[in-house]
Amino acid sequence: MKVKFLLNVVYTFALLIIVTACGSNKEKDIIGKWKDSNGNLIEFREDGIVTGLTKNVKKQSVEGSYKVKDDSLLIDFIVATEPEEIKGNLDFLIHKLDTDSLILNTALGNLNYWRTNQ
Repeated sequence: MKVKFLLNVVYTFALLIIVTACGSNKEKDIIGKWKDSNGNLIEFREDGIVTGLTKNVKKQSVEGSYKVKDDSLLIDFIVATEPEEIKGNLDFLIHKLDTDSLILNTALGNLNYWRTNQ
């Protein structure tokens, strides 16, 4: 009985390790440049820096840092505006992240991005 129990425990841990190893690594998968349908660009760098360019009425650059924790994307940002900077932080739920698309959930709906070379 004890042997069967121990074998089940070992099997469960082995399966957990295999599933974890084969799963996506969001910290690495998010690295790169992304673009939304409005032409807004965002880049997640390997060193934890995030930069962006909004293409609203006025082109505006955004800089900050990011961290991926489980299914959350945490961003601390600074927008250089006149007469003073705007600082803030955002917390998104990563709904989907693969080689070509990034979908972030917000209280106002989804933000959809596609990988780009721009």
